[in-house]
Amino acid sequence: MPDGDWTPGFVKRFEERLEPKPIQKCLFLVVIFVIPVAIIALVPTLIDALVSSKNLFLFVGYSALRRVTQWLSDLFTFFYYVNQGRIADLEGAKKFATAGGFVVLASIASIGMGLLMMALCMICASPLLRFLAPYEPELVDQTAYWALIIAAAWLPGQIFLSSGSGVLLAQRQIVRLYVLVLFWVLLATVLLLLITLNNTCDQQLEEANRTIPDLDTERWVCPDARHFLNMTSVVLATTNAGLLFTLLWLMVRSSRARGYFVEHGFDVRHYWADVDLRSGFTRDHAAIAVRNLFNYTTQAAEIIT
Repeated sequence: MPDGDWTPGFVKRFEERLEPKPIQKCLFLVVIFVIPVAIIALVPTLIDALVSSKNLFLFVGYSALRRVTQWLSDLFTFFYYVNQGRIADLEGAKKFATAGGFVVLASIASIGMGLLMMALCMICASPLLRFLAPYEPELVDQTAYWALIIAAAWLPGQIFLSSGSGVLLAQRQIVRLYVLVLFWVLLATVLLLLITLNNTCDQQLEEANRTIPDLDTERWVCPDARHFLNMTSVVLATTNAGLLFTLLWLMVRSSRARGYFVEHGFDVRHYWADVDLRSGFTRDHAAIAVRNLFNYTTQAAEIIT
């Protein structure tokens, strides 16, 4: 591997100490990563529970937003699998210049598809909400329309996360990747918790029950619902934008340190003119992309039916 390793000295010394002890090393890594992985996995459930305690329809609108954006981003998880396998293979063969081309093309493709999905989500916000809303699609559309327009900006960062994390894991940048993702997840979580805890829809529902006879609580829309959904979308969009730029910086720095760009730099035209690289890149992604499109769209349809 080319020179340029930027691993901190204390990490190197720690790895050297554990290297002759693979079992202890594996146990240590498991213990270290159980906490951040558990946090990342449990955060959506925690936020869901708090939002649902405020008001049923508030939770329905929030769930609809997450369903739409999550479905559109899940369509591109193939970047993760393809990039991780291909970059590891190219590194093993010491084809660092080809790996650099693959990283450049994958980054452009993932960011480009993220921007395309963002535009599609904005243009088709109303039909997407009506299609994926778990309850009262018309009311959800009226309440969460602008929130989805804002939340669409979440997609470029999330789709690029699939691409960038695949590259970084292939480069064995596990700790840095998880620390980076955990930071942005925790930041988004804290902000969402503050917004949710400051929401008074539960109190407004109690007041409405006292003042409005025969109130249909399941269809009652909190006056603050639109503001709440818009603010949650702003948080998700801004934190994912931060994730995109910092993840891109980390990936470029790690790739440069490994000698990916020594020969051709970031010359996109050169990489695209390489017939073997272009055809391999297209072939590797196309097959899994079709599978993703079919599987996740089928799952979305099953949820609705």
